[in-house]
Amino acid sequence: MADLSWEEPVDSVARLMRLELAASGCFQRWGWGVNTVHPLRSQGSAQVRVHFSPLEAPYANGSTFVHEVAVARDVPAEEQVRRFVDMVAADDPRGTARTLG
Repeated sequence: MADLSWEEPVDSVARLMRLELAASGCFQRWGWGVNTVHPLRSQGSAQVRVHFSPLEAPYANGSTFVHEVAVARDVPAEEQVRRFVDMVAADDPRGTARTLG
């Protein structure tokens, strides 16, 4: 389990993002809970999707949001995660997210 040599940058960012978001509580500060964090690969690009919703009503229609964080191969995963967590800690993440149906 300790061997992570198989991970692509998108996998590393997603794994570290899950851990850091849970540890930091930055979404909870704004009244949001993280539902899922998962890697997404498409032709020539990769991103991590962070789905979140209100802590009070996590499954209300129209209250789920998503951040799509582009993953760069040439930037350390830890730095990419730190940038995202810093952004969420500084301002309500709903302002820069899109709503899911």
